[in-house]
Amino acid sequence: MKAPIYILIISISFTYAFEVLAQNSELLVKTIDEYKKNILKIEQRGGMLYCEDSSKRRDAFNSCKSFHSLQKRGCYGSTTYEMGNEINYKRICKKIAAIGKATSSSMHFFNLDSKEWWKSLPASIIPIPGGIYNDQLLEHQKLEDKKLLSKRLLGKVNYESVTNKSDSVEIILSSSKEDCGVVQDELIMKAVLLADFDGDGISEMLIEGTRADYSETCHLGSGNRLGAGFSVLVKKNSKDAFPSVFPYSK
Repeated sequence: MKAPIYILIISISFTYAFEVLAQNSELLVKTIDEYKKNILKIEQRGGMLYCEDSSKRRDAFNSCKSFHSLQKRGCYGSTTYEMGNEINYKRICKKIAAIGKATSSSMHFFNLDSKEWWKSLPASIIPIPGGIYNDQLLEHQKLEDKKLLSKRLLGKVNYESVTNKSDSVEIILSSSKEDCGVVQDELIMKAVLLADFDGDGISEMLIEGTRADYSETCHLGSGNRLGAGFSVLVKKNSKDAFPSVFPYSK
């Protein structure tokens, strides 16, 4: 059973890290081109979609162009795996389009020296949890999240405990006890790149992650993680400005 918004952030880790770093940051340096190379490799893995037109078969795709072509034909993922891959591939294609416009910039207003850097991010980066929703429930969840998270920083959201590490942070905001054991609403996210995505000369922070229920003892079903992945850009125009979110993919 999902709690409306109380979550577990269990691991905010840095896989690609930031392109531009503060002097004392322990994060690794990666360039835009290196990051783009990684997501293009993921694009090439592709997948399959089922087409109900005259072909009545699963057709393969291995590029955003071929993926969009199949979508225009009405093709879709017909298994849980294919549905998850379709959702993730939409996000990959949006990310490729966004990274194609990104440029390097040494100007940013994020505090990267502190292990508690994540506390200054807007709480609105938290997505709705993964899973299968009907339209009415989905809209209700979005409205509840908006009311709870609007104009709040992530560090101001209540949590049970936090463990900061050199390259990650683990935060437990809440958990619930069920007959099968403990179920935790889990948000896993990482800061993957710092670059100028909108051409104003100031770097935005690219955040990626997932949110879904997690349990070591309860069977949550294969659909639990559908749509759990997310990518957002966080923008901060000055040292004292409240950060905002560019949800270029969901």
